[in-house]
Amino acid sequence: MKHIRQRNARIAEELILFAYRYGAEDIDLSIKNKPMETIIYIKATNVNINNDTLNTINNLLNVERCSQMEEYYWNLTGESDIDCELSLIGVMCDKANINYNSNTLQIELIRKK
Repeated sequence: MKHIRQRNARIAEELILFAYRYGAEDIDLSIKNKPMETIIYIKATNVNINNDTLNTINNLLNVERCSQMEEYYWNLTGESDIDCELSLIGVMCDKANINYNSNTLQIELIRKK
């Protein structure tokens, strides 16, 4: 699979844009490249989302990874000012852990190599 680092950067960019859409003031982002997986983690404070939005995020990010879609559509992430591309991010990742507490949103995405 080509362009792995660019894909990781686009995923990170989309998570940042999502956090900003919901009022984030402080955003911490890390990307850890391990031998068997890459972990992309974002923590955003002062995020204002409701339970419906949280459930939607969880459903969009926790879908089965689809390598064929990832291969063809990864470069479309971050290109839309109208809609968030979390559904595409979901098919690019193997697992998503989402936590929202006291207006702090934490998302950890795991991409197996």
